Amino acid sequence: MKNRRNDLKERSHLASVLLLLPLFLTACHTIEGAGTDIKQTGKAIEHSAERNKGHHHHHLHCPTCSCCDLPSE
Repeated sequence: MKNRRNDLKERSHLASVLLLLPLFLTACHTIEGAGTDIKQTGKAIEHSAERNKGHHHHHLHCPTCSCCDLPSE
């Protein structure tokens, strides 16, 4: 009787894992995608910071910045 209970327990655990596996795999892909988006955003911020090094003024006073041709905000 104990063997049968253990067998049923093992089968129910296996069934649970198999049912939940697609959810875990989807979550991994979603997290990977979010990580990629965050990485790209970080690169864009770094690029913008490099382009604007030394610029402590706003570009509201002119249509473009004469030193780097940035459009006004």
